[in-house]
Amino acid sequence: MTQNRSLSSAAIASSLSGLGIEPGDLVYLQLDDCSNAQLQSLFGSSRCERLIDAICDLLGEEGTLVMPTFTYSFSRGEIFDLQCSASAMGPASEAFRCRPEVRRSANPMFSVAARGRHAAAFAEADADDCFGVDTAFGVLHALNGTILNLGANFSRLAFIHYVEQTAEVDYRVFRQFSGIVEEADGTQWPAEVRSFVRHPRRPDGFNYPRLRGWLSEKAMLATAKMGQMELLAIKAHDLFTGGDGTVAPASSRATPTPSPGKR
Repeated sequence: MTQNRSLSSAAIASSLSGLGIEPGDLVYLQLDDCSNAQLQSLFGSSRCERLIDAICDLLGEEGTLVMPTFTYSFSRGEIFDLQCSASAMGPASEAFRCRPEVRRSANPMFSVAARGRHAAAFAEADADDCFGVDTAFGVLHALNGTILNLGANFSRLAFIHYVEQTAEVDYRVFRQFSGIVEEADGTQWPAEVRSFVRHPRRPDGFNYPRLRGWLSEKAMLATAKMGQMELLAIKAHDLFTGGDGTVAPASSRATPTPSPGKR
């Protein structure tokens, strides 16, 4: 067994604690395909469960763990089955979603799964919009959770789209998607959801290197290593502030006040 494969749950907890994550915290964990692959080299076949268990153990009963379980169902012409539609965010996300104590939100494009103290607020978030103030991202902002990025490209952070929608950037536009949602009991109902998608004729105006540099300069971005995988941690309020200044000039726009629990 290689040294990477011997990485223990205690070592994982130590890495997370070094990022300032403590018992009782709210953590939004995002990985991408590359980081999911790196988990194989770190933990072998138990990569997903060991990582999730270590984070849950650190957060404790008063903490909350949230993971994206995006499906993009309506944009793909698929029924969104709240219980059975698999996450498109990799095996760790899917393993977390399938745990019995985890609740999933009903957004047919950008659902999230959550366990712990604030799970209900995320599960009951607005399902009619993808990045509005009452969505899961608004709840994350209102509760000032820690966004934990494991090996994922910094530009893949979905919270940025919440910032962009709040700033009303001109390189994205609203688009309505419609389809069918199926509840856990088999009940189906038609639904519509609004998403903030790329403008077909304008380039992406978000400057990710500038954002990361600004966050680092302000000591808002914590970094660590887990094997060869980079870990990034940032509070939602800080990412909103830095992102808002990156997508548009500073303005007198008031910070939105989400209403956790609205669906």
